[in-house]
This record gives sequence, C-alpha cells and structure tokens, in this order.
Amino acid sequence: TRDEVQDLFVDENKSPLHSYFLSRSPAYFVLTLLATAGRNYINAVSCDVMVACGMGAGTSSEVSHAIQANKPIILLGVDEETKMFFQKLGKDLVYLVDSPKEAIDLIKKLLNGAK
Repeated sequence: TRDEVQDLFVDENKSPLHSYFLSRSPAYFVLTLLATAGRNYINAVSCDVMVACGMGAGTSSEVSHAIQANKPIILLGVDEETKMFFQKLGKDLVYLVDSPKEAIDLIKKLLNGAK
C-alpha cells in the first residue's frame, strides 16, 4: 500500500531502500530550498533512476522532467491511466513495478547497465 511505501522511506529499521542507498559510495543527496517547480527539476535531472511512488501533481512534474532528461523512471503504486500516460510519453524509459522489492531489484539492474 502507499502507507507501506512511505514507511520504507521514513523508518530506517524497516527500509531496504535506506540501507541500499546508504551503502552506495559515494552517496549524493540533493537538498534544495527552491520553490516546488525548481526543486522538481533539480530532483529529476540529478537522479540516476527516478522512483515515483504514487502520483500527484508534483510527482507528475518530476516524472515529466525526468523523461525530458532521458532518465529511467520506475512507477510504483500508480493506476492504469497513469501507467498508460507515462508509458506513452516516456516509452522505454518508463518501468512498472508492483512492490518496493521489485523497485530495488530494478534499480540495481539499471545502475549496473542492464535493462
């Protein structure tokens, strides 16, 4: 569920994402104090792989920027209409997964150059 996905990012004791990202060396995190539009752009162009968990106006903005920047995007927990829309826009840049574990496995593959 969306709450479980959010918990993965909040509670480091439950999060395979937390340990995976902290184990990457060097780890880069982008902290911005920009207005939303600028922050969304920075997030999209500075990532190696974007993972969108659920979908709202801000997330759709980030995904659109990532498509323009030719970044791979993983959609997790989105409805069919959203999947179709972003697959049409992003074509082979957009990947669909059903669980956080699938997202992590796919991130590893994409970062290692496999598709």
